[in-house]
Amino acid sequence: MVFCVTFLGVFTTLLSTMPSEFITGEVEVEYQSIQYPSYFSPEEAAKIKWYLNYTVQIGDTVTYDFSSLQAGLPKIKVSWVEGHGICVDRVSWEWWIFYTLESISLVGSKTKTVYTYLTENALTDNWFSEYNVSKFIGSGYETLQIFVTDPNTTRNDIAQAFQEGEVQVGIGMGIEDLSTKLSTWGIVAALLTFQAPNIHPLVNALIAIPFWACIAILTYILVLKAIPFVGG
Repeated sequence: MVFCVTFLGVFTTLLSTMPSEFITGEVEVEYQSIQYPSYFSPEEAAKIKWYLNYTVQIGDTVTYDFSSLQAGLPKIKVSWVEGHGICVDRVSWEWWIFYTLESISLVGSKTKTVYTYLTENALTDNWFSEYNVSKFIGSGYETLQIFVTDPNTTRNDIAQAFQEGEVQVGIGMGIEDLSTKLSTWGIVAALLTFQAPNIHPLVNALIAIPFWACIAILTYILVLKAIPFVGG
């Protein structure tokens, strides 16, 4: 009991006296060296610092894990829902195998129309023949851009690729879409949910498990102490 109270007291004291420079310190940005695809315009190449590209087939859900490239960046999921089209979601919260998704609306680079799902018409209406790509921008994001191409580069027919149920989806992101501030509770939550960035999972576990163990023991003792009073 004394150990638990002491441990929690020391932890709370250290947390409350954490230097403000650490609490609000900026994340050191590490740029990824990428080879820009031929369909990037000069403006896009200047903005986009991280880029991932995967094949997406009808019925698939593909995860674009930007957090593996830079701490603080999100995970993006691209799903092709049969009968609807291709949708893009951001993983807004994740713990172990559980997560919640935040839908990202896409704005056509040509039509300026907002899309929830990318259909065949959406892809053909925003097709840039000079680059052989359909381009979209994530609504509410500064630099999040979606590029959809025909996997058959000798054909470059996005309508035919959509009908056959397979396209290439590239996602680019720039520094403007990276949250550069860390909050105290963000740090604590990341540690306690085993998701601390740039920390080995074993080290994260060595920090989190004793804390959870103390909470469990303290709760158990408090419940035992309270039982006589509950029973009258």
